[in-house]
Amino acid sequence: MARLLKHPVLTLGIGFGIVGGIFAYYAQHPTGMEAFPASEPEYGTVSVVTRGNYSPVEIKGFLLEVQDQVIQVPGIQDVILSFGGGNGSPPDTIGNLQLQLQPWEDRYTAEEIFADIRQRVAGISGLEVQISAEESGPPAGKAINLQVETSTYEDLIPAVRKIRDYIEHDLGDTIDVEDGRPAPGIDWKLTFDRVEASHYGIGIRDIGPYIQLVTDGVKIGSYRPSDAVDELDIVVRLPESERSFDALDSLRIVTAQGLIPVSNFVSREVGKRC
Repeated sequence: MARLLKHPVLTLGIGFGIVGGIFAYYAQHPTGMEAFPASEPEYGTVSVVTRGNYSPVEIKGFLLEVQDQVIQVPGIQDVILSFGGGNGSPPDTIGNLQLQLQPWEDRYTAEEIFADIRQRVAGISGLEVQISAEESGPPAGKAINLQVETSTYEDLIPAVRKIRDYIEHDLGDTIDVEDGRPAPGIDWKLTFDRVEASHYGIGIRDIGPYIQLVTDGVKIGSYRPSDAVDELDIVVRLPESERSFDALDSLRIVTAQGLIPVSNFVSREVGKRC
């Protein structure tokens, strides 16, 4: 070191020459750059997906059934079960299992653990399980992300269906495929005949609560329990056995001319959900 300090100009020249040589060699032999290199994840998320109007008790049963299979997989240290979806969860997610894996030197790879989970839950009918590993760096989502745009909505759904079919069956080696199409189903449309209702002095605001008795219920107030922070709605509905279309047709509303069936000025039609 003392000898180098006696020749500072030569020392600086050699140092800059070495640094410049490194840059020149890299420019001639580029190997690429990765800002966030892949590493063995320590955490993962198991998303349970299904469609249907299930009760909280049924959803709990589905999640516990998946959890019973997950905890049997070697290499998992802790499992935390939560209801509902969240930011980044697939559509129609009913719950998530947050996984903490054992230290990497005491287990096999996370990819093998996730593959074992998929194999164990494959036999659970009616449920789809998607697994995502902890991402290092900014969240990027899944490996393939496609955005389909069109000026005609009627052309969008068939196009997305074809793309998904190709990715699932022809592209090969793809898992956890999802899309943003609306869930299949039917929509009921209620039409209010204002002219006919005017004969009885009835407006749409008068008929609304009667229809809600058969559907979601009529809110008549709210209260806050002593052990809760937010207020809870007080909702009135017909008994479950009477919440049907027949009950809606036979429901009678009070008018100036007496009790009149709601079906006199309310009609319904079914349409396919787009």
